[in-house]
Order: sequence, then structure tokens, then C-alpha cells
Amino acid sequence: MFVLPSACLIDREAFEKVGGFDERLSGYEDDDFFLRLFRAGYDNVFLDEPLSQWRIYSSSSSQTPHMRRSAIVYVQKLLGDFQDVQALHGNFVRECIAPRFVKTLLVEYFRAVNRKDYATMQLAVDSIVALQPHLQFRTRAMLWPLATLHALKILRLTAAAVPHGRLRALGRLVVH
Repeated sequence: MFVLPSACLIDREAFEKVGGFDERLSGYEDDDFFLRLFRAGYDNVFLDEPLSQWRIYSSSSSQTPHMRRSAIVYVQKLLGDFQDVQALHGNFVRECIAPRFVKTLLVEYFRAVNRKDYATMQLAVDSIVALQPHLQFRTRAMLWPLATLHALKILRLTAAAVPHGRLRALGRLVVH
């Protein structure tokens, strides 16, 4: 879903009925809002003419670590909201959420490692572990060596700095 709030007119009653934007999210708040809006039964009308322009700069909010961390929070929210929702060929998490976000989570995990941001590493690892049962076997198999090699690097570089519980969570990623 790629709906830009700057190109939309939204009825105030509909906005308020679905709870507006989730303030925990700074990035993905629009995806979250529109998903809740459409699930509540509101419809949309598409006008096939450009009404706004969207530009991305290196200083854009979509390029910040806060935005990437928001992706992790959004994935966790989606996992909670859609765990039992059925999709066209089975489970919605397996068909839509896991394939969309696994790369995003891996990228954020590696960025967090480079920043030595252990809290974000933990969130990314926990989210990847939560997605793993929903990933296709091939994707799970590809994640295993990557996670193992990276876990060994992290263990070697940060063994003294990382609390034991975080190492255990990283181990869960490697084992799964």
C-alpha cells in the first residue's frame, strides 16, 4: 500500500473514528492509519491526476534512524494485529507482512550493529525471530548463515559490552 497523506482528503469523522495517527510511529504512521481506515470499511476514490509532488532528500525524515526504528515498532504492531487474519492463500502474516519487512529488519539490524545501538539490535532480532516461522523455508535457510556469521562477529567485538540476555536473544535468531 502506498498512499501519501499529502495527496489525500480524509473525512474528520473517519480520521477520529479509527484513532488518527499512532503517535508511537514516526514513519509508517500513514501505512498504519490507512490500513486501519480501510479495515474499518472506509473506501477511497482514486483521481488519475497528480495533485502533489513527493521528493526524497538525504535529510528527509524517511531517511533517519528514527524512521527505520519505527519500521520495527510497526512490524511488531502488525504481528499482533494480524496473527490470525486469513489472506488469499493462507495467513496474512506469511503472505504479506513477513516478505515485506524481513529485508527492512535485517538492514536495520546491521545498521544498529554498526552504531553499536544494542536496544535497536534487540528490537530487530526479536522482530526477525517473530517473523521466521512465517517466512518461506528458503528465506529462513538464507537467514541462518548470515545470522550465524554476524552473531559470531558481534560476540567477538562486543562480548564484554552486551548484557547476557541480549546475547541469548541473538542466539535465538541463530538457532531458528
